Amino acid sequence: MPADVDEFLEHALDGGPVICVLHGGRRYYALVPGGMPRTWHDAAEEWRAIEVDCLGRDALLGVPPVTRVDHDPATWASYWSVPMASAGKLCAPLSMARLIATGVHRLGEEAEPTSMREVK
Repeated sequence: MPADVDEFLEHALDGGPVICVLHGGRRYYALVPGGMPRTWHDAAEEWRAIEVDCLGRDALLGVPPVTRVDHDPATWASYWSVPMASAGKLCAPLSMARLIATGVHRLGEEAEPTSMREVK
């Protein structure tokens, strides 16, 4: 349910802003600071294999009006899954990396046969 995902992201990213694009399947974009260390870019290359894209300085992302905070695919294409609290408050890169790593780990667990999970 979209509201559950929105609540989860707000908690996991400490209220950092997230945009959800509804058309073509749900895609979530967490806004992080522009100046990221080189190690982040290296990790981003690995994440592409699991369909995590990191948009760079030359990318364009449509930003919904700040008042659009409800999901309604019949009315609009995107909304603020986690609204921006202030212009300077963005998602912490470490929180974002932890969220992605947790997702990768959970996906790996789901792919394991049940008998392998019971051995651990």
